[in-house]
Amino acid sequence: MPSAQDVRDLLAPHLMGALSLAGSKLVVTDLEVIEMGRSFTAVFELVANGERWRVRLLCGSSEMALFDGSPSPDLVGGAANMLRIRLFEWWETKGSERQIAKLGERLD
Repeated sequence: MPSAQDVRDLLAPHLMGALSLAGSKLVVTDLEVIEMGRSFTAVFELVANGERWRVRLLCGSSEMALFDGSPSPDLVGGAANMLRIRLFEWWETKGSERQIAKLGERLD
């Protein structure tokens, strides 16, 4: 069974560095995976518009499959894509959705 660090290492190549979507650009500078029973949290540190942020995204049972044996490249890519989408959703809606805004904290 992969450890949280193993899962982080699987996801990092897909999520670290510059990410762009529809005119928005996020630069992920750090990624941590924290396992919590049947779920895990992906903790991103990123830079966007000159601001530094830490964002915590809770992942559920479908992403927990990453902890089962040797996950397939398709599973890793799909989970990374879902996290990327959720990260951009957070960025685009944090100013208008209070619950979403709580997922991130500004570092500077």
